[in-house]
Amino acid sequence: MPIAQVTFDKRAVVIDGKRKILYCGSYHYPKIHYEHWPHALDLAKNCGLNCLEVYIFWNVHEKTRGKYHFEREGNIFRFLQLAHERGLKVILRMGPYICAETSYGGFPYWLREIPGIEFRTYNEPFMQEMKRWLTDINGMLKELKLYHQQGGPIILVQIENEYDIVSSIYGAAGQKYLHWCYELYKELDPGVPLIMCKSSEGASEWVTSKEDKYFRVASIDESIETINDFYGHTRIDSLKALKPHQPLLWTEFWIGWYNIWRGAHRLRPTDDVIYAAARFIAQGGAGMNYYMFHGGTHFGNLAMYGQTTGYDFDAPVNSYGRPTEKYERLKQLNHCLSNLEYILLSQDEPEMEKWSPHVSVFRWIDKKSGDECSFVCNDQRIEAHVTIAGKAVCLQSLSVKIYLNHEEIFDSSQNIYSNPQSNYRQLDHVYKEWRTMQIPVPNKEKKGKQQYIEFEFPFIPDMLHITQDQTDYVWYTGMGSIRCPFKGEDRPKCLKMHMNLEAADYIHVFLNQKYVGSCNSPCYDERFTGRRSGFSKSFDLEDFAPMHIALDKNGVYTFEIAILVCSLGLVKGEFQLWENGRMEQERKGIFSVPNLSFQLLSSTGKVETVYAAFDSKWSSVPLHISKESSPNISFPLTNHPQVGPQLWQTTVHLKENDVQEMKYGLLLDLKCMSKGLLYWNNFCLGRYWIVNYIEKDASLSRSPIVEDHNTFYSQQYYFVPKAIISDTNDFCIFEELCGDPTKIQLLTIQ
Repeated sequence: MPIAQVTFDKRAVVIDGKRKILYCGSYHYPKIHYEHWPHALDLAKNCGLNCLEVYIFWNVHEKTRGKYHFEREGNIFRFLQLAHERGLKVILRMGPYICAETSYGGFPYWLREIPGIEFRTYNEPFMQEMKRWLTDINGMLKELKLYHQQGGPIILVQIENEYDIVSSIYGAAGQKYLHWCYELYKELDPGVPLIMCKSSEGASEWVTSKEDKYFRVASIDESIETINDFYGHTRIDSLKALKPHQPLLWTEFWIGWYNIWRGAHRLRPTDDVIYAAARFIAQGGAGMNYYMFHGGTHFGNLAMYGQTTGYDFDAPVNSYGRPTEKYERLKQLNHCLSNLEYILLSQDEPEMEKWSPHVSVFRWIDKKSGDECSFVCNDQRIEAHVTIAGKAVCLQSLSVKIYLNHEEIFDSSQNIYSNPQSNYRQLDHVYKEWRTMQIPVPNKEKKGKQQYIEFEFPFIPDMLHITQDQTDYVWYTGMGSIRCPFKGEDRPKCLKMHMNLEAADYIHVFLNQKYVGSCNSPCYDERFTGRRSGFSKSFDLEDFAPMHIALDKNGVYTFEIAILVCSLGLVKGEFQLWENGRMEQERKGIFSVPNLSFQLLSSTGKVETVYAAFDSKWSSVPLHISKESSPNISFPLTNHPQVGPQLWQTTVHLKENDVQEMKYGLLLDLKCMSKGLLYWNNFCLGRYWIVNYIEKDASLSRSPIVEDHNTFYSQQYYFVPKAIISDTNDFCIFEELCGDPTKIQLLTIQ
């Protein structure tokens, strides 16, 4: 029996001696509840996929250094075995940097605490940890015989990810690091080819500086370089010129886009997706990966900075596991192309004719059978009229028609499916009595048992050093004062307060233990580009009701300020930081003395603005709210909680029939809430934030992504997987401000 092997030639990946076109879908296994994996993979097979693309999430598997987690959502080996059982091959993107809109781009938090470490460059501490991790995971994959030559599903591996985006930061050391990655690949010896992907965000092939000249690349000569883009066919000519010996693989075909807090929901029209897929295969594409094929949910601590908890990505299978219209259209295309594979793989390149500046025909012929298939492509945004086999034909804008032996068999612009909308039904349920516990705002006079860290500006403790990323929350407290400019006044009226400070990511402000306001900053991916404010916060404390302030005998008003800083996840890549920033430099917390002004009104009608002075000594303390499991506390009953952080708990009783008939799970309609964390039966469903989008995202203006401005909130509905639902359920909420959970609606997905 011949040895199983994977190779490649200039046309395709070759599996056991046979060329194969790969129809892939990206799955992020931790973002799908592990009990839902079989159903999720069945959908891939049914849609005509023959391969999956899978990242390995180091941040899931080694949350604590030296302690591996491969159970439940971390059991990647089970996920790969389930794929293998369904005849699905796997492209394994080992990382360790994966991006994936996950916190720290897949790096575990503790990596940044290693002395002298620099991520993603030729740095001994980093390479030592990377080698240890990849050696260990590679050994486990081999032990379970998951590589193709062992009879397993893995046919290609990737080390690193989209390095061209950051190569200008790391320069020659980065290129040396990429070659080290290749040497590590050879040492791991997975027995399958290595790929490295290139993103469309790489602006140019060459970057020149006075000191150095280096290639802005994603890969090295020995690897297969692949495409990440909206339109793969636009990159074919340059990739063939660079690496004519390799097949054309499109490892990230962005068929949608992710959502961010304070952004509108992002969509990609289905017709445009179908056009891009057919157009790539027409010109000789050897494999494409729908990114994402299955949406998901950022449970627990999975979400990157600014990323919503829902990871729908406008995918063919949405974040709840429900197929969409896009799924049905791609299913038709995938099966059509699979039936033509014997023709498409019989030649290295198609015959190409230009019928007009924007209309091209790519013709493939199987010499054995004489069968011919043609792709007639209209690459302009208006209709084109042509004659095919003596018939006048209208080509819709950005469309592809496929012909087999001169008979039309597929039209990318023809939708034969009705749009299956997700219908929701409100569920009859019974809440047991809601219980709540007010979490006190820190008071310098009554610090309690918690260990406060004392500091003076500018020596500010790094929030991440304090929390170890175990919680999103840290309190910063200090004492301040203002001197009244009005003589003879003892109770001037304060009309407004305004604050400026440097902080990350979101803050709530309390004065003398009373809530007075929150920042209102957008969550841009690249928050330091253009006119974006980076870490700067400047806002009116609008929730501070005009009030009279009491002065002491010297005309001074003294107050205690407490700032609750809320992390929204760690960055996924260097580009989310300042220019030339590196991932190990990620920071959270406050970075400067707050600038706080009071607008005062005298009894005679005079208005003055005065600025607060702060004591040099401040303190900080974490607010221990876990991103893993619900708080283990006994809840006292509070009927009228104050505005500020609080925990809520109840028991949700569901009808037995409702649970049994449930196909996907529940949705929580949280429009009555504010911001915080959700727990269902001790499982952390992730962050919630009921916040509306504030403006259109100009960064996507040249892409095929459109924003849905019919929705008001960035995310209103939050997913509870069926696997964690029972007749009687414990429901716990950490609410940062003033939500009313008694009004939460439970919905089922039809």
